[in-house]
Amino acid sequence: MDSIPTDPPCLPERVSVVGRGRLGGTLARALRKSGIEVSGPTGRHEPVAQADCVLLCVPDAEIAAAASLAAAAAPLIGHCSGATPLAALAPAEAFGLHPLQTFAGHDAPDASTGSAAQWPDRRRARSRRPTPWPRRLA
Repeated sequence: MDSIPTDPPCLPERVSVVGRGRLGGTLARALRKSGIEVSGPTGRHEPVAQADCVLLCVPDAEIAAAASLAAAAAPLIGHCSGATPLAALAPAEAFGLHPLQTFAGHDAPDASTGSAAQWPDRRRARSRRPTPWPRRLA
């Protein structure tokens, strides 16, 4: 049985955020504030900028379609749904990021204080560029 790695997870250098709602706007702003290069947020039917990772902040019913549009933009695609399995992102390498709070709107203060990440393969997640963790996003 593999042991759980003690190395810190790694964060991408460039992220494309898809979804112009409260969550997409708030996460894009928080990622920028933490020093990550961010494209977007873009609408879910718009072209997705090339990046290390695409983060889908779209309604659950739109995740598979948005993932298909984003497939050529990055090797790693994630969604923010707590109810949609990672299989909806296939065939991309997938992850889930589930914010542990609600987002009131675009004018709300930046408050990205917690999340739960789901990585299907911890060894591959570890192989990315090392970044100190935990890393506050706002």
